[in-house]
Amino acid sequence: MKKVIFGALLAATSFSALSASGWVTKDRSARVDFINSEPMGVRVYFSANDANNIGCAQKQIVWIDTSTEGGKRHYSTLLAAFMAGKNVAIYGNGCFSNWGTSYPKVQAINVYH
Repeated sequence: MKKVIFGALLAATSFSALSASGWVTKDRSARVDFINSEPMGVRVYFSANDANNIGCAQKQIVWIDTSTEGGKRHYSTLLAAFMAGKNVAIYGNGCFSNWGTSYPKVQAINVYH
């Protein structure tokens, strides 16, 4: 039994290690196109010249976990940028998997004038 639990933990750790981090978009060209609020969090669809999937399946959709204080701030920031028509740069860390695909998880956002 201990071997099974250890193997499952090792597999989970190895899987999460496959997820990279980096700028999903960084050239200041990204614009939020659509925000999809779900009970578990928020999917943000954006247009960008330099979209990067950072190892996740999606590259122009990111995930925000709104159950955390940081996630609530990220959601508010992107919502404000969307409403004001401002460009953004999004930094992702790891992937969120659901709906048969995976999305970069938002870790930081820059908003540009």
